[in-house]
Amino acid sequence: MKPTAHSKLFLAILVMGFLILAFGVFLLTYMRYHERAYIFLCPGAAGLIGGIAGIITPQAKFKVAIFYGVMAFAIVTMTVGVNYLTYHSIQDQQRGYACIAGGIIILLVGIVGAIVAQPMARIAACFSVIELGIAASAGIVACIIGCHLLTVDGYQHEAYTTIAIGTICFLGGIASAALTQNKVAIQRS
Repeated sequence: MKPTAHSKLFLAILVMGFLILAFGVFLLTYMRYHERAYIFLCPGAAGLIGGIAGIITPQAKFKVAIFYGVMAFAIVTMTVGVNYLTYHSIQDQQRGYACIAGGIIILLVGIVGAIVAQPMARIAACFSVIELGIAASAGIVACIIGCHLLTVDGYQHEAYTTIAIGTICFLGGIASAALTQNKVAIQRS
């Protein structure tokens, strides 16, 4: 199978998303710039999941990639909001509630958009939303939390467990979504 321009584009988005996410994790764990790290973590996760969705989806690649990226963005945003709730300042807690509320709204938009973007395969789209949009994105969040536990907090046992669970969720979500989308592509041809 010869790579198309679309697959090269989504591969570039995937790589850029990974690099941006890695830079965000670096800022969070080693530099301890939390607020600056959040700026990179959210779009990095969106680019990574959006690039993967664009590669594995057989139809409406751009729409699907955008909505899966939106879901990843929302899940990381809600995690940032939960982190803000652990601070003692009232302003930070209000910021946390705003992040969580905005994340829920953005997540709902992403879920509905990803299902609507695949009109001929609604059932497969629902499964892919759960697998790639939610499980893989939650895996990214678990890996970020595990890296933070390992480097900043020094909880090695909990960190390794969290990173392992995050990796399994991430890879399992990608693999199951790819299989679901592959089945749709086979049935359509």
